[in-house]
Amino acid sequence: MNSYFKSSNLFYKPRALNQVPTLIYIYTIMITMLYSVLIHFLYINQLISDLFASRKAFLVANGLNRI
Repeated sequence: MNSYFKSSNLFYKPRALNQVPTLIYIYTIMITMLYSVLIHFLYINQLISDLFASRKAFLVANGLNRI
C-alpha cells in the first residue's frame, strides 16, 4: 500500500522523517546552551563561595590577632 502511494506521487517525501534532523539540531542547540549556562553558573557559584570562605577566614584571623 505504501509503495503504491510512493509510485503514484513522484515528489513523495515522508514529512515526519524530514522533520527529524531539524528537531535533533534544535534539541542539540538547546542542550548545549543549557549546559554552558549551567557550567557558568557553577563557576560563578564556586568563585562566590571561595570569596566568602576567604573573607570568613580573614575575619577569623583578624579577630584572633585582636585577642
